[in-house]
Amino acid sequence: MRDMGRAAVYEVENMVARMMERGGPVDFHGSTLNLEPDMRFGQVADMQRYVDMAWPTVGVGPAPRIVQSRGRQRAYYATASHTIHVPDRRVFRTRLLLLHEIAHAVVRVSGDRDPGHGEAWRKTYCWILEQCGMPEVSLLIRSGFDADAAA
Repeated sequence: MRDMGRAAVYEVENMVARMMERGGPVDFHGSTLNLEPDMRFGQVADMQRYVDMAWPTVGVGPAPRIVQSRGRQRAYYATASHTIHVPDRRVFRTRLLLLHEIAHAVVRVSGDRDPGHGEAWRKTYCWILEQCGMPEVSLLIRSGFDADAAA
């Protein structure tokens, strides 16, 4: 199944990630949002601790396991093993990326069979961002998704 929304999601996330790298105030339609730099994890074990802490708030059943993947260029959620695979590069050890993959896990555990970045995943992702203390980031990402849908 082709994931029609993936490129648009990655574009929005990359824009917001650049804003987070700078941190500080961001003008959003006349309002000021204060963005904190994205949390970075030193080790895969640190990512697992974060998932174990966040999962009871956003997921059902056991938390997914984090697996370090050598040679991969993207992180991904594997449904069959309920694992989040993260490439062995520091650039992939961010909270934003981890919550993106957690959203895939939550959508799949809820019974949705679309593995992509469709409407159910987008709504879940923004909700997870809010639940995990990133309401400003959720607002920016939701706005980007809305702009993509309107285009």
